[in-house]
Amino acid sequence: MNDPLNIRSFKEFTKSDQTWVVVTYVFCDGTIPISEFEITDFESFDPTKFGSHVSKEGSGMGGIVNIETSLSSDYENVYVDSTPDFISRQEDFNRYLILLRNPS
Repeated sequence: MNDPLNIRSFKEFTKSDQTWVVVTYVFCDGTIPISEFEITDFESFDPTKFGSHVSKEGSGMGGIVNIETSLSSDYENVYVDSTPDFISRQEDFNRYLILLRNPS
């Protein structure tokens, strides 16, 4: 019944087992970390390499990475002034990598 191509009623749709929210990362310096050891500029960042749960958009504040996830209970906005500083905050950075790589 969880087949994405299966037509469901609105009532069935709203009773979904998972609650999806969006965690938004704004990278003010225009660089996006894609692994523990690799950073890319916003223009070169390809969200499709991580799955359909990741998307990007530009803004006046910097590059935005949107991550749909069921691993968070609330919508969040995370502002990253400096990507190297963000990477050094191990707990925050590890959470970002988990969300980026995990489509659940």
